[in-house]
Amino acid sequence: LTRENALALLLVVGSAVIFTLCLALASPFLPGVVFGLTLALLLRRPHARLKGRFSENTSAGLATVLGMLLIVLPTWFVINQLVVEGTEYAKQMVQSSKAGDLDRSMEQSRLGPVVRWLGKSVDLRAEAVKLLGKVPGRIPEVLTLTLWMGGQFILTLIVAFYLLRDRRHLLGALRHLVPLSDREYDEMKRRLADSIHATVLGTLAMGVIQGVLGGLAFWGLGLPAPLMWAAIMGVLSIIPMLGAFLVWVPASIALLAQGETMSGIALALWGLFAIGAIDNILYPVVVGSKLRMHSLLVLISLLGGIALFGTVGLVIGPMILSISDVLVEVWRRRTLDGHAAEEGVNG
Repeated sequence: LTRENALALLLVVGSAVIFTLCLALASPFLPGVVFGLTLALLLRRPHARLKGRFSENTSAGLATVLGMLLIVLPTWFVINQLVVEGTEYAKQMVQSSKAGDLDRSMEQSRLGPVVRWLGKSVDLRAEAVKLLGKVPGRIPEVLTLTLWMGGQFILTLIVAFYLLRDRRHLLGALRHLVPLSDREYDEMKRRLADSIHATVLGTLAMGVIQGVLGGLAFWGLGLPAPLMWAAIMGVLSIIPMLGAFLVWVPASIALLAQGETMSGIALALWGLFAIGAIDNILYPVVVGSKLRMHSLLVLISLLGGIALFGTVGLVIGPMILSISDVLVEVWRRRTLDGHAAEEGVNG
């Protein structure tokens, strides 16, 4: 082992260690970074229009504020409506329980035998008290999760701002690090942008479809305010870690509790097999059509991305699939005529 080879090996090992440490440092903030990249890409056109009128800092700041409003306002609407409607329904349930109407309706429904069996086998009041006693112990976890989500949201805005402001410099620095020809680099950049656009388009499309399906169910069952609940379910469907089930599951339980057994079961089945399953059926098709890839590959990339990275895997999965497809095509082109792979860079 010569001195030059030893130094080269030391450089490779040291670089690998430092790169691994950098990944470890960045991994807790991966959701904020990825969502910031996604937001910056979506705000590229509004930012380009603002750049003609304002400075780099101001235009990037205004575009980031626009993105913040597009996220905060729908989320605030949904949370506000859920709190108002949930509080009102809870009051009605308490009043019905005090008057004995709730117990009578449950016993007179088809679930009556189940209710009576539970009343004999389980002390529901004691279990409810025990459950409520655990709530204070969960408050620190809830606060920690809330702070974590707030921190990721702030990081998303910060990343989006700097990516918008310094986009040209960052792309220039990245270009020098990627061992691809200009045509190959442009192809990879385009495919990455397409994957992010496809993910966002698919998420929004699924939100609209789930909202429409949920609203139709509420309208068909005669539940109040179907349009409002359709909008809430649509917004919940596109928010990470949430979903339309936060509306239709409590509604199904409420219908069962009020003695409307068939309506409750129908809503539960519709939510489970129509609203809930639509992601696994249509989402890969929508994303795959945009990426011009088979739906099965897209489905595997989505499920694998979620398994490895959590919710942010919805974006990372298709990105990895797009990069892999580009790299396979690069190797195919470079070695098609028996040339060395390195000639593609020099050419």
